[in-house]
Amino acid sequence: MAPKQPSAKNAAKIPLSGDKTALIEKFLAYLSIEVNLRPNTLDNYRRDLSRFAAWCDLAELGFDKITQQNLLEYLQQLSGSLSARSRARHLSSLRQFFRWRIATHQGQLYPTSGLQGPKMPLLLPDVLETVEIEAVLGAVAGSQPVALRDRALLEIAYGCGLRASELVTLCRKDFREKNSEVLVRGKGGRERIVPVGAHAKNALEIWLSDGRPSIKRQNIKRLKKGKFVPLPVGAGDYVFLNQRGLPLTRMGYWNILRKYLDKAGIKKKASPHTLRHSFATHLLEGGADLRVVQELLGHVSISTTEIYTHLDRDYLREVLRTFHPRG
Repeated sequence: MAPKQPSAKNAAKIPLSGDKTALIEKFLAYLSIEVNLRPNTLDNYRRDLSRFAAWCDLAELGFDKITQQNLLEYLQQLSGSLSARSRARHLSSLRQFFRWRIATHQGQLYPTSGLQGPKMPLLLPDVLETVEIEAVLGAVAGSQPVALRDRALLEIAYGCGLRASELVTLCRKDFREKNSEVLVRGKGGRERIVPVGAHAKNALEIWLSDGRPSIKRQNIKRLKKGKFVPLPVGAGDYVFLNQRGLPLTRMGYWNILRKYLDKAGIKKKASPHTLRHSFATHLLEGGADLRVVQELLGHVSISTTEIYTHLDRDYLREVLRTFHPRG
């Protein structure tokens, strides 16, 4: 009997059958324990696979009956509600899931074989000019603990090109003061060593010696007065804390950056990742080798880093137009 014609849009709203849920959770456990993926990445996998599983339920299809044509129909329906980037992520999630089923002898079909993802548009990241970076950093004033933290946070973010998740999970032991470097844990648990420049190192040392202990003392006073809950186990090791002594969150970091962008009068659309993009772009503009930038950013593939060469060429063209007599 031909399957029903389900709606991928509606599939996101219905509960899953128990067997599919159990299998997805088993796969997610594998990704968490064996592959060491971060919680945010696991959430993306869970969301994508749950939506697909619900669509299969609507179509009265089990995972063992899925054909390549079924997947094509599903991905085509997603095109009406999701961007090309989201659809590409969906397909990647399905590839990994079906590959895992075969590797663990829980299935024999690999319907994603040969499927091509949607063509991705070239989206050049937003970048701040060096003078704008200086304006943002210059907007951090004062010697209060919060100001010391904010300066160290922004200096490390731009000076080391860290992702927001890498920055807020940085631990004190990861800062190797003697060698002026930090140990960064990136996507998939991959580690890399990133040098820390003089400005960032100085700001971080002042925060760790003067600002952070002050915030910790304030938190202890609140705790004694019964006005605050104790820190979770292990939380005290994080470099960056909020005013209550808890580890800074990614949203907290975003709000801090937004505050100083406003103070500096910068109207560009910018986010924490903009500092990372600016870090890479400014290195290439200064003549850094692409492979070096790849290593500093923690990119697995050089093709991911190559997007910054487009920015670099735009910069070179602008320099030629501005300064060459026949530009």
